[in-house]
Amino acid sequence: AEMYRNGGQPEEARQLLARAESVSAGAGDEAGVGACRLMAGDWLAAPLTSPLVWNCALAEGQASWQTEALEHDRRGEDAAHAGALYDEAQRLFGAAGAPRGVAAVTLRRGYLAVLAGDFQAAVDHTAAARRAFAAVGDTLGAQVARAHHALALVGTGRRPESREAAVAIGAWGREGGSFSVALGLGLLCSRVGQRWLAHWGDVERALACHRLAEALFETLGATANVAFSLVDQGNDEETTPQMVTEV
Repeated sequence: AEMYRNGGQPEEARQLLARAESVSAGAGDEAGVGACRLMAGDWLAAPLTSPLVWNCALAEGQASWQTEALEHDRRGEDAAHAGALYDEAQRLFGAAGAPRGVAAVTLRRGYLAVLAGDFQAAVDHTAAARRAFAAVGDTLGAQVARAHHALALVGTGRRPESREAAVAIGAWGREGGSFSVALGLGLLCSRVGQRWLAHWGDVERALACHRLAEALFETLGATANVAFSLVDQGNDEETTPQMVTEV
């Protein structure tokens, strides 16, 4: 279903997801049904990509204006319906004794708080998600939650940014975790920084995100990406609010 969605065939994706939920329900698999509800909620919360990357289209370097426009096209977004699906998923995961599923829902609640502009709630949800993932030994989930938490703190205006979180993610990716996931989380920091600058005109928050990316990439050993982050910071510092335009 996810492959069809990513391939631009949403109707086929919906049909496959409905079939997966039906098969799971017929087998009495509450966690499987919960996973289907979780995915359906994700499609509504982040229509372009995923709540795990804050609906960003991750790529190295500066995103094109077309990509930025797609990221901010909220016509396919339905946060209220997504929240209801997440509620159902959490109930099903709880009934099935699936704490990783509950942690995944908690992480999504952090993203819904971001959509609502409530960054303090996002901080609370992402911290809870990181603890829940860590408690069941899901180190990958914990690192994703750690990155979301650091970005949510930037949203609250916390200074300085949580460099220790970025360093921890980079060290995890370099020392036996997933290099590619850690790299992707660094790219997420970069993209959120670009969003703060280009769409919200907030140079300080943009710089904070790009410094998070720099620290993560440096610890990870992704030298070329460190250079990209430094360029981003230079671009931020040369930009004044008067130069920022809404896409």
